[in-house]
Amino acid sequence: MRDDILTSPEVKRLTQQLSPPPERANRPIDIVVMGATGLTGKILAQYLSEIHPEMKIALAGRSLKKLEATRDELGIPSSQCQIIIADASNLQSLFDMCKQTKVVASTAGPYKKLGNLIYHACAFTGTHYADITGEVDWVKHMGSMYEGVAKKTGASLVSCCGFDSVPSEIGCFMSCKLFK
Repeated sequence: MRDDILTSPEVKRLTQQLSPPPERANRPIDIVVMGATGLTGKILAQYLSEIHPEMKIALAGRSLKKLEATRDELGIPSSQCQIIIADASNLQSLFDMCKQTKVVASTAGPYKKLGNLIYHACAFTGTHYADITGEVDWVKHMGSMYEGVAKKTGASLVSCCGFDSVPSEIGCFMSCKLFK
């Protein structure tokens, strides 16, 4: 694991200078899809916009042009969907993103490379976090590093959403359909 990223002087400095984030209930965005221009990010953004049109969502990533193209491709109105420029290697941009939202759904991996600072930012800002990783060693490592911070800030940090659960969910669905 890359502990050196999380314990670097720059990360320590930015974390110490972090101003208190707004209460989660007062944040304007319900959920940010980080990595929204990728396959899974697009699927999640489309699902959220179609099934939960009442939610205020944001698409996040490094490229404004690509994020706008994704929003247009999915047909999500800009009134329902904000664009946030955030880079997985730029902690300040991640802190700024987290302060605006209640939840970050990260679909940008590999998580051992791209997930450390996002996880850190969510834990320290009290922002709920979910990802789709299957990197179990990374999940265990990050959990041990951030459990205390998350308890203090009230952040729920949940990994492996969908990983290895999809086959069993489909099997359960098919069984229920068959027995109906």
